[in-house]
Amino acid sequence: EKHPFHNFYHGFSVMQVAYVILRDTSASEYLTALDTLAVITAALCHDLAHPGVSNDYLIHTASPLALIYNDVSVLENHHARTTFELLQDPANNILSELSTEDYAQVRRVMISGILHTDMRHHIGSCERLRQVADKVASGALEHPFDVDKEADRQFLVDSVIHAADLSGQALQPDLARQWGERVLEEFKNQATREAANNLP
Repeated sequence: EKHPFHNFYHGFSVMQVAYVILRDTSASEYLTALDTLAVITAALCHDLAHPGVSNDYLIHTASPLALIYNDVSVLENHHARTTFELLQDPANNILSELSTEDYAQVRRVMISGILHTDMRHHIGSCERLRQVADKVASGALEHPFDVDKEADRQFLVDSVIHAADLSGQALQPDLARQWGERVLEEFKNQATREAANNLP
């Protein structure tokens, strides 16, 4: 189903911005080749099969997805699962040539990256990034991330995908306006459904 905002074009835009972040900043210096593969693939797939409504709507309506995922990052779990269901098809499986170990690594990184597009992580992620930036600025840290630490790399992956997901308003003004109008249309559609279901 095609929605005004959460559609293929949004996924493609997020993937493109994630690529630009990796290309034009120092982020790629702290990531492995497998991490980079995970960033680009997860960015493209992070909203697969989006129903055009929010997590709260799905939870308040006791939707099947909310029941499956126990009200925890419902959409993000759904997108991650859908991604790997699609990759089960040999015609889609761009990861088929990876070793079992490398596939498991890319899968872990992708799932985390997709799950961290849940806005419930936003404030905590921003605070952590601020702390890292402050430590680098004060000289307490020479480098913001340690490529040898999987947790550092994962946080960077999560941050790149999340930033790319929110990048619509950082595009040139005409595109930013169009994306803004599209997300507002989707919000209005949800509000209509909420009113029809007597939801707050």
